[in-house]
Amino acid sequence: MANATQYLNVNYPSSNRSSIINLDLSNKNFVGDLTISGFVNLQKLNYSFNNFNGTITLGSDSYFNLEELDSSSVNNSRDHTYSNMTKLIRLKLSKNGVSQLYLSGCSNLAYLNCNNNLLRMLDLSNSEKYVEVNCSNNPFLSNITYPSKFVPDLFDCRNTNLGLVIFSNSSVFDCQKNTIIPQTIDNPVKLHDNPVLIITLQDKEQETQELENADKEDIIMIKNYFHMLAQLINFCTSSKRN
Repeated sequence: MANATQYLNVNYPSSNRSSIINLDLSNKNFVGDLTISGFVNLQKLNYSFNNFNGTITLGSDSYFNLEELDSSSVNNSRDHTYSNMTKLIRLKLSKNGVSQLYLSGCSNLAYLNCNNNLLRMLDLSNSEKYVEVNCSNNPFLSNITYPSKFVPDLFDCRNTNLGLVIFSNSSVFDCQKNTIIPQTIDNPVKLHDNPVLIITLQDKEQETQELENADKEDIIMIKNYFHMLAQLINFCTSSKRN
């Protein structure tokens, strides 16, 4: 098992780091901590498929120009914070067991892959430029916050706890079927016109349960009505005989 700090010091001495634009540290069997600093012109960074079970630190001098970052499968389930990376366009962090993700200030983020994690909520309000978002296989994900403009070309949220989502162009997306629900004049989808509306599976289950309870109450009322009617008929019949 290799040490990332030693590898960087040997292969990327501090005096040469300013010339590096693309840094690929993927699949090198690294363990422990990772610190990226001194790469002031870095645009692409990939340290995926390692075992960084310690601390991952990106120095502010190294992420200022960063456009692409791949942090997939690094065995790091700590909170992932990518704040104020204003030039970041692509971010991958799948298969890490991440429960919290912070993207504040990533105003140009367009491609996000955070599938196969443990996210409970996802705030995408940082950017109005999303083209692809893959948040599938986050079984606890039940809350997503969108920007006012959100109509991605690809939106995968299968195997989450999300139900229906309305995009900013009023199209309705079924997360479980992973498809846009077709709307026609004769059969429109009647949902509140809100670009950030989310109907979770719990909401749907609760609504179904409420309907079932209402049906049960109606049945009980009908049974009581006929029972009372039968009693009234019996009473009237007995009165006539007497």
